[in-house]
This record gives sequence, C-alpha cells and structure tokens, in this order.
Amino acid sequence: MSGLLEKAPTVEDPYDPIRRSQLAPRKLAVSNAAKRVYISFHDIVERDMAGELKELRAFANKAPEHLLRLAGILTLVDNPEAPEIAEHHAVAARDLVAYFLSESYRLNERARQDPDLRLAERLLDWLQHLGRPVSLVEIYQCGPNPLRDAKCARHIARIIEEHGHIESVTDILYRGQFRSEGWRLTA
Repeated sequence: MSGLLEKAPTVEDPYDPIRRSQLAPRKLAVSNAAKRVYISFHDIVERDMAGELKELRAFANKAPEHLLRLAGILTLVDNPEAPEIAEHHAVAARDLVAYFLSESYRLNERARQDPDLRLAERLLDWLQHLGRPVSLVEIYQCGPNPLRDAKCARHIARIIEEHGHIESVTDILYRGQFRSEGWRLTA
C-alpha cells in the first residue's frame, strides 16, 4: 500500500508547474470471465429488486457498478500494472457488494420492526445489565427514556414477559418502600 501511495498519479499534463492538471487514469479492461461475473450479478440484482430488494432500489441499482469499481481497486492493489480485471477480483468484489446489500437489507428490516419490540429490546438490555429484580416505579424513573410513565413501562414489560424473558414478582424494595409490581429475569 505504501508503494501505491508514493506513486505519482497519472495526470493530463505532467509538466503543469502549479500541479493543477486533471487526473488521467488509464483504462482498465474487464476480462471475459470477470464480465460474466458482472453480468450474472447484474441479473440477480435486477431480479431481486422486484422482490426483497424493492425497498433498496436506489442502492441495489448501483450494486453492479460498485462491483466493477471494487474489482478495479482490488486489481490495482494486487498489481498496479495489471492490464485487465481478472475473474478472481470480480468474484471478490461481488462478494463484498453482496455483503453490503445483505447488511442494507438487514438494517432496513430492523428499522421497519415494531417500535414496541425495539423498546422491549432496550428494556431487556437494561434489565440484563442490572441483573436484579426491578419494580415498575424503578423502570419508569430510571429505565430507558421512552418508558417514563407507568402505562408505557408496564406495556413494554409485559411484552418481554410474554416472550419468556422476565416474570412478575411482588414486594420489591425500591427507595425504602415495598412495591407491589415488578419483574425479574428468568433463568
């Protein structure tokens, strides 16, 4: 990498005294085998944009272009004098782009998740961090910020209880008083 970074870039006018000449990178051909990887990936992405990638059309539409860009970068990092993109670089680039597509899909799905389940996840994380029984009052006074009233805190705690992560308990001592409503983690 150091050698690549130290190499002078190719510019339109290498004799420009104030070095404001435009970059003029050389063309990098795509081998027939790399072109087949590109076409196959393009067709898969096009098909998936009608299905699971429908919500990610803007990103998915450019995924095949990203494959070629990454394949070019991988090629030149491997061999700065390479005449063309080889199949193995196209395959590696395809795998990278496919990973980023799957991560975008996963994050998009998570963002569409039920907001109550996201709150339940936050409350469960907080309860696991405490590692002890808590009262309803403690949840809405000290727990995650969105749970600042009894009705909301109770609702979210019951969701976690329905999923079997916590169970109801009574008589929890909190701030010098026994509280009648609370929960503890199940084993």
